[in-house]
Amino acid sequence: MDGKEGGLYFQIIHNRVVRQLNTDYKVFAEEWDAESESVIVNGNRSNLLLGIQERLAWDVARLEKVVRSLETERRRFSADDVITMFHKLTKESSLFTFMHGVIAQLKQLGKVRTSETYTATLNSFMAFREEQDVSIDGISSDLMLMYKAYLKARGVRMNTISFYMRNLRAVYNRAVEKGLTPQNNLFRHVYTGVEEACRRAFFCIAYGQSAY
Repeated sequence: MDGKEGGLYFQIIHNRVVRQLNTDYKVFAEEWDAESESVIVNGNRSNLLLGIQERLAWDVARLEKVVRSLETERRRFSADDVITMFHKLTKESSLFTFMHGVIAQLKQLGKVRTSETYTATLNSFMAFREEQDVSIDGISSDLMLMYKAYLKARGVRMNTISFYMRNLRAVYNRAVEKGLTPQNNLFRHVYTGVEEACRRAFFCIAYGQSAY
């Protein structure tokens, strides 16, 4: 590719019809193993490549889910149907899209303060992800631990970290209630309490806010 990045895409083949599903993932030739259809993670771009590898795995899982669903619901479907349903499922299962929807709903209900706290949490998590979205069923306890480490490395106080985690947990629980993902207790390894700031043992100042 003459030293230039190339784009990755999926080929959808069904009933001898071939369609192309494009992605926004770009890698250099030496970073792609065509035989195993996987990213080669090395060098200075390892974090970026790990992110692409992670997102490709989620995309493959969603494509498999789409095909299983179509095989169950329809006797006949096309490669175009696979792509259409994939885009729909991706939009529905996107954490960023889901949180934006929750925030909009809270504003409609007049819960402006809560919507603002969710917005602050979303902005923080998007910065951690470097604007790379994640599917709701792709969230893991390891990802939450990585987010916690990211916040701590930037000097964020434990109460603020807990505040973000409680908001993310509340959003995740909403997604569970809607059947978008099973309940996997992702936040059991991260702090979601409230620390007290004591002054000379005469009194303590504590701050807590409901995540709902």
